[in-house]
Amino acid sequence: MPCYRIFYNGNIYTFDPENPIAEALVVKNDRIEYVGTNNKALSEYHGVKYDLDGATVCLLYTSDAADELDGVDLGGRRII
Repeated sequence: MPCYRIFYNGNIYTFDPENPIAEALVVKNDRIEYVGTNNKALSEYHGVKYDLDGATVCLLYTSDAADELDGVDLGGRRII
């Protein structure tokens, strides 16, 4: 049985012009499986749940993207 990490109740910026902000993100084996609504994430995926409590998440789709942020002041925020 796959172990999903379900991040919900957040402001997830997708950088997709058609769906710029989502509520939930589901990750399996360090890969994004789903980005969308809390309802679908919580009802269709089973695993460890993390309530983002309104926190903002910006998605980076490649490992190279994180390298571009080297030396950038993130104001106390973390890249995970």
